[in-house]
Amino acid sequence: MPLKAAMVEGQIWVISRYSATKDANENYTDYWFAPISFNANMAGITSIKNENGQLTINGYHAADAAYGETNHYIILFDTTANRQVAAAKTQSAATPAIARGLAAYNAADSGFTTTLPVSNNIVSGHQYAIVLRYSTSANGNGGDGHYTDKWLPLTTSNQGSLDSFNISNGHLAVAGWNANDFAVAAPYHFLIVFDNTTRTQVAAQRVINSVSRDDVAKVYPPGCYRRRIRLPSRPGPG
Repeated sequence: MPLKAAMVEGQIWVISRYSATKDANENYTDYWFAPISFNANMAGITSIKNENGQLTINGYHAADAAYGETNHYIILFDTTANRQVAAAKTQSAATPAIARGLAAYNAADSGFTTTLPVSNNIVSGHQYAIVLRYSTSANGNGGDGHYTDKWLPLTTSNQGSLDSFNISNGHLAVAGWNANDFAVAAPYHFLIVFDNTTRTQVAAQRVINSVSRDDVAKVYPPGCYRRRIRLPSRPGPG
């Protein structure tokens, strides 16, 4: 039987009927199966990468509402400031692995890749969420139509450890790691030497190369690295 968009907005019942007449409206016996709810709405982010002020997001969004709400949007939302940062309409991609594990209308084609411009729009200390939206509207962020959202809050963990440091020949060599979720939106990493006695900055240098740390990634996945940098130390008196 054909599926109508209105059917996925609530519960439906399947009825099995035996009837003595061809039109099935007289002298019949019914069996009502348990109601079916078309409300599956499952999603996940598989990767996020920030390059040159562009946030590239990969993931999937499997939802029964996609049957009638055919426009798919990815939105970055600042939950602290209660405002939209960026939004983009995206195309679906085949996801056979998702279809094997999830029961939703579009599970087999629920994948997406999209790029959002975020340069100068990310504020340190704010909370953010990625909003995945299916909508009947093909304009803007889909908010003008009938839509179904899935909110995925971004974590704000910031963990680190200084594994070693050494002063030699007027230079300070340090090794350690800093796993910071804010790095997704702020890709420029610096190490700073700070004199806590005089409350002044001694030196600073940008970290260009990162070294993968699998041991840290097991505890704080994803995006954990070892940072190595050499900073010129300030000569002491005399």
